[in-house]
Amino acid sequence: MGWCSMNGTVEDPLAWRNFADEDLHAARVLSTSEDAEALAHIVTFHAHQAVEKYLKGLLVAYGEEPPRIHVLPELLRRATRYVSDLDKRELRSAVINLHDYYVPSRYPAEVGGPTGPITSEEATEAIAWAEEITAAVRPRLDG
Repeated sequence: MGWCSMNGTVEDPLAWRNFADEDLHAARVLSTSEDAEALAHIVTFHAHQAVEKYLKGLLVAYGEEPPRIHVLPELLRRATRYVSDLDKRELRSAVINLHDYYVPSRYPAEVGGPTGPITSEEATEAIAWAEEITAAVRPRLDG
């Protein structure tokens, strides 16, 4: 048995979906707060986390143990083995763009996006990428 939480186990695709939903909700809420500019790096982190959990949930739904990686392009590549219509240029681009913010959003010495400090505009773009990927993956996790 894997890691457990109130929402299920690591083997439960719906638990992954629920956690991903919460991360995406957190990103949206933080992006509209009065401190949105200061919290932009946290917004991008939650957007990344949401996509990571949706993709891992999809892999679990197809019987894979969730990989202990945070590399969105690799998770999408693995997911396309099961769902070939996820192999679209737009989704690959969104995943790559969002993944570029993972390390900068995570660590103090790196707080800054690919072109400097992460701005609220970039955070909004990260949410849009996450929503694009969510629209393609989440319906496959609905119970």
